Amino acid sequence: MRRSCVLLVLVCIIAGLSACGEKSARKDLNIERAEVSSLSAQVEAVDQKTRMVTLRTAEGKLVTFFAGKEVVNLPQVKAGDTVTVAYANIVKVRMAESGEEWDDSLAEVARAVPGSKPGVVVGGERTVTATIEDIDKSVNTATLKMPDGNLQIVNVKDPANLDRVRVGDRIVITYSEAVSINVQ
Repeated sequence: MRRSCVLLVLVCIIAGLSACGEKSARKDLNIERAEVSSLSAQVEAVDQKTRMVTLRTAEGKLVTFFAGKEVVNLPQVKAGDTVTVAYANIVKVRMAESGEEWDDSLAEVARAVPGSKPGVVVGGERTVTATIEDIDKSVNTATLKMPDGNLQIVNVKDPANLDRVRVGDRIVITYSEAVSINVQ
């Protein structure tokens, strides 16, 4: 009897230690990825009446688009001006704490002062808590249940991260992006 009690206590201690080791290995899920890109183009033509603007990219390709009424400084844009577009996004993923629930969004817009060259900076951030519904290591994807109940399949860039989570885990995802458009 005493031997079986000692054996039972040992099994409980080993199970507890292995569970602790598993939790700490899983807690190290802390992903942060950032991408930044930019491009410049030269203004070829601006039709102030139709608000159509034609740009020539660095590769020589012509792109024409409609500049809506929100482009309040369009009269200051002339052929030969340079348009610079910069884009950045950041994705952060971590394990959710017990009871932690997120489903938040925010957006910001800043425009150029009237009378100056057009420019705008648009940024936004979305934070959600999602539940891992499925993991497919053969194609490096995870199926997430989002706060609205919809399922979303995401590609996982680093397959090692799939070893840090399991079905049923809850994760917090924060996606931030910003775009800046300026005319010089």
